[in-house]
Amino acid sequence: MGNSLINGDPTADYAPGSPDYNVYANGGQNSFVCSGNSYTFAQFRRWKGCMHAHRHSRRVGSARLARTGAPGRGSPAIGAGLNLSALCRDPLIALCTDIVGQRPPRRGPWNAGAY
Repeated sequence: MGNSLINGDPTADYAPGSPDYNVYANGGQNSFVCSGNSYTFAQFRRWKGCMHAHRHSRRVGSARLARTGAPGRGSPAIGAGLNLSALCRDPLIALCTDIVGQRPPRRGPWNAGAY
């Protein structure tokens, strides 16, 4: 893939330990950048170390998404997210529904991503 996740200074862009609980799939040669260094998809652990984040995030060969982008059967994104129900109020009310308006479960892990 030709896409990169870029972060110039990991200490300035995110709160300590964040982002986290993400699933990265189908990466290539220039998948990640941190503090001016490029990392291939295979160097995911090194990139996480540079970021000082993504403790629970993972790298997978395929996210197994449906054509809509929703997790398909057996997708590693299912249950890979953090349950943010406690934050589901103003100004973060948008956390109360996914991209198609469905409410995520109040208990247990959420799916990683927009669904």
